[in-house]
This record gives sequence, C-alpha cells and structure tokens, in this order.
Amino acid sequence: MASIAKVDLDRITKELTQLRDDVRQSRTLANDLDMARKETARANEAKHALQTQIEGLRAQLRDSQTALQHERELKNQLQSEVHASRDAVLELKAEIQNARAREETVAHQEKQIFALRDELESARADAKKVLAAVATMVGGRRELLRLTTAGAANGGTESAQELQGPHAAHAAHASHTAHVAHTAQGPQGAMQDESSGASVKVLAETTPSCITEKKVDMTDNRYHLGNAHSMHAAQQRMHAAQYRDVKTEVCWTNDEGRISTGTVSTLHRDFQEAGGAQGVA
Repeated sequence: MASIAKVDLDRITKELTQLRDDVRQSRTLANDLDMARKETARANEAKHALQTQIEGLRAQLRDSQTALQHERELKNQLQSEVHASRDAVLELKAEIQNARAREETVAHQEKQIFALRDELESARADAKKVLAAVATMVGGRRELLRLTTAGAANGGTESAQELQGPHAAHAAHASHTAHVAHTAQGPQGAMQDESSGASVKVLAETTPSCITEKKVDMTDNRYHLGNAHSMHAAQQRMHAAQYRDVKTEVCWTNDEGRISTGTVSTLHRDFQEAGGAQGVA
C-alpha cells in the first residue's frame, strides 16, 4: 500500500509540477498575447497615422497637379502674348517704314513745290519786266504824240525830234518787247493805247505788278517812274508852263506804296508833297 501511495504521490507531484508549468506557460502566453494586442493597437495607430499622411500627400499631389496645370495655362497664355507682341512689333516696323516712305515723299514734294515756287517767282519777275516794257512802249508812243501836239501848239518850237538819241532807240526796243508781251499776255492787257491821243492808262487794279516804285534823283530835281524812259523828256520840262497842265494820264506809286493815277501835273504835285522837287516851279 505504501508503495502504491508513493507512486500516486509521485504521479500527483509530477502532474502538479506539470500543471504549474502549464500555468506558468499560460501566464507567459497571456502576457505575450497582451503584448501582441498592444503591438497591434500601436500598429493600427501607426497605420492610421500613415493613412492620414498618405491622404495629405495625395492632397498635396492634387494641389501640385492643379498648380502645374495652371502654370501650363499661364505658359501658353504668355506664349500667345509673346506671339501677339511680335506681330505688333512687325506691324509697328511696317508702319514706321511706311511713315518714313511718306516723309520721303513729302520731302520730295516739298522740294518740287520749292522748285515750282522759284520758277513762279522767276516767271513773275519776267512778267514784271515785260509789263514794264509794255508801259515803256505805250508811254513812249503817248509822249511822242503829246510832244508833237505841244510843239505844234507852240509854233513849232517844240517837236518830237527832242526824243531823238537814246530815248528814241529805247522806245523802238520797247515797242518790239511790248509787242511780244502783248501777244503772250492775252485778252487781259494791262495797257490800252488810243490812237486818237485822248489818254493812255495803266490799269493798276488788274496789273499792279507793272507799276514800279518812284525813284527820286535829288541832284537835278527829276523823278522817274522806274524804267519808263519815254517819260524822261516830259519830266525834264515839268517846270515849264506849257507842260504843267498836259492831260497825260499816268499811274505811279508814292513813297508809302499807294498806287495813284492822274495827270503829269498831279504827278508833279504828289512829288512836291513828298518833298522832292525843291527847284521845280
């Protein structure tokens, strides 16, 4: 009996020891399980944080893609503006070239205008000379007629021969020049010569360019109507009574530039009023 009890005791002791080992292992497993649960919780937390970070990175990626798309649009817009600016620059260059061409054209036209103006001034000067020659011719004819008439009225003491010499030669030359001028002048003649001897007029209203300024020679108290040399003989004898009232109608310009018309006597008076004829009676 004792041996059986001892065997049972040994068996129970072994089982108890085994049970203790099992309990110890169970506790170890429980601790390991608890640790595993804690690790799992921490892993879940890390996973959640990682997922949060991933979402944030995805959001940043979307923002970056949006910004990149916006930058691409801006780049395209800038390229379009650059092309438009280049086109505008080309158009501006074309306009500048056109403006330069127009300026050159205007400058050329101005040169042509200046040349035409010079030609016009030259033509005007030639016309003045021709009209002065016409006035000389007409005045010479009228003076010859007047002197002839005056000489006959005074018993033949004065005659047209007083105009022989340089005055007659000038009158002949003026007659030829006046004929050419009258042909070129046309219907608007500045002079009219009445063969009856009534009057010789210079139409200053229509052709003032034929009138020359009055020049005074203080040495011999004579005054001249420019190149009207045919009036020279009458001007030398204006102090004589038989020429004072000769009704020769003339036209002249005074010192103020005013064009006047009248007879030899009014011309003499106008000259006296100007203070020039000190020794003329």
